[in-house]
Amino acid sequence: MKKTIIYVVSVFILLIVWYGEKRKIYCINGTCITVWKTFGNTCYIVPGKYYGLIKPMDDYIRSTNTNSFTIYISMQLPKTLIIKNEGTSQGFEGEFDIINDDKSKFIIKSYSKTYEDMLYHPKAAHFNDLRDDANYFAINVEEDYAEDKNGKKL
Repeated sequence: MKKTIIYVVSVFILLIVWYGEKRKIYCINGTCITVWKTFGNTCYIVPGKYYGLIKPMDDYIRSTNTNSFTIYISMQLPKTLIIKNEGTSQGFEGEFDIINDDKSKFIIKSYSKTYEDMLYHPKAAHFNDLRDDANYFAINVEEDYAEDKNGKKL
């Protein structure tokens, strides 16, 4: 009887964790990021593959579970993620915080005109007109969906 109760409680806890804490790991050319949706409408985007049970201590982006982002990577900017807020599915701007005190592993920066010039061809006319050494993760956190610059689902 005691084993049955422990088993039922364990399965219940596992289901809660599985439902409320969903992770997706996306990789492009050896660069991976983890998108971790948690309870309380909080999402953590972490460079690399993150399997921790508690929130990361450093090098992450905190947002809501409804935001969309474009995260750029480039050979010109090694170990650097450039994040561009694409807003929410409801049309709102969306918010995010970059927590990046320890820059020895990754540097996380907000998108700006300076980075645009490094990532895109000089006369880029389309969103995916990136330089050959650049790529991006187009992430819809709410839908658990990501694609690269070629439109390939990750």
